[in-house]
Amino acid sequence: MITICYPEYDKEVESWESQLREMVVAYRLQASPELVEPELREQDKVIAGTDAIAAYLKKLRQDVDDWRAPGCGV
Repeated sequence: MITICYPEYDKEVESWESQLREMVVAYRLQASPELVEPELREQDKVIAGTDAIAAYLKKLRQDVDDWRAPGCGV
């Protein structure tokens, strides 16, 4: 499961939530006011910062789309 911790819910966090929902990926959003920048956590990975999270989600989208493509794994 992906967890995104963020200092304040804003348009960026809303966008990430929308992307994860569209990909049908298990996720949780968690407000953490003590954070300076948002963090994405998945298993033992920690991705920090808006640019790094956006890049991670873009790559995840590509992986999910490739996995769902017709003929994948055939």
